[in-house]
Amino acid sequence: MALNHESNPHSEADDSNPILRLDARLTRLADSAAEGWQARTPFTRQGLTLGLYIAAALLGVGYVLLSHEYLFLGIGFLAYMGSMPGRQRGSLVEEIQMEATGLPRHTLKYLAVGVLAIGLFGLVSSLPLLLAAPLTGGIALGDLASVLGGGALTVLKVADYIARTNPSDRGDRERQIERVGRRATMGAAV
Repeated sequence: MALNHESNPHSEADDSNPILRLDARLTRLADSAAEGWQARTPFTRQGLTLGLYIAAALLGVGYVLLSHEYLFLGIGFLAYMGSMPGRQRGSLVEEIQMEATGLPRHTLKYLAVGVLAIGLFGLVSSLPLLLAAPLTGGIALGDLASVLGGGALTVLKVADYIARTNPSDRGDRERQIERVGRRATMGAAV
């Protein structure tokens, strides 16, 4: 177990495994995108993550309605479970949980990169056909379903990568009171 990961989330990037380096790069990219989101909008990182999980669930339901592949409802379930309060614990806790269940180290990182690759492949392979549909005379429902399915997987993994980097907010009353007191002090000083 690499406990230095908690204090240095980029420590895995020096590993010789390309999947682990890609996962670390995607985590940094998601973190910087979420920081940009929070700086430019009035919404929090947690709000962004929740919105992405909801979008993934809706895209997954759209895929099921078009393709009748009911197993894909699991995407909606994963999105629901990921959006629950207290489920966003970071990659170190995920790694500890996986090792406690007996799975090899870095299993979730391999799965995350694999699912993201499948989602992006669904988007890249079907989106050009969907965009060319007006020229060919009709939209194939299979292509639309593939775009929805690929979008659901991609959005789900983006939400998971952002959730990894979200600061924990466990509803600690002291922190809330401290923040309110600090705001009141700053307001009185002005």
